[in-house]
Amino acid sequence: MVKNLKLEGFGTIVLTPLNIKEQSVGYADIEGKEVKSVTEGTRTTKYVNSEGVEIPRKELRKKFIIEDEEVILKRLEQTKEINNEDIEITGDNSIMYNGIERKFYKIFTDSKKISDLVLKQKKSLMFNLIVGQGWRMWNAILTYYKDSIILVCCRGNVNTALDVFADDICEFEIELIPQKEQIKKLATIIC
Repeated sequence: MVKNLKLEGFGTIVLTPLNIKEQSVGYADIEGKEVKSVTEGTRTTKYVNSEGVEIPRKELRKKFIIEDEEVILKRLEQTKEINNEDIEITGDNSIMYNGIERKFYKIFTDSKKISDLVLKQKKSLMFNLIVGQGWRMWNAILTYYKDSIILVCCRGNVNTALDVFADDICEFEIELIPQKEQIKKLATIIC
């Protein structure tokens, strides 16, 4: 959603959100047949194939296009262990500031090695991580913030995303004030 915002005495700016586009063709069953989500009642969602047979969530797969090939993947297991060769030690924790989508976790540890490395030496540990429902892989960084150890899971990079707009000047003509009277009243109540 693109918006104009007038800054009195300075000019008008155009707001264009940087979003991560989820690359998915849809859901499938174990055999690769298309599956649709069906909502029952107010909140219950179930998945059914083309014959109307309900597919259990544990058998649900997602279709992706990877290098022009359709690939069907099951949910990824949540990460429980990171191998040493998959961990990068770095002095640069800018990934946590540059991620377009981020999740923050407060970390508690009794490991003196981690505490010393992160809090005293100001180093960070970077690795890939799967959390949540298992449909996304994150770039994770175990780092410091003030006097605490945090884990920041990141997707996307704001620097790369902004490079898309580097040479373009976008011009949009959008009404600044909605025409519907109810929206005008609501806007005055909120502000």
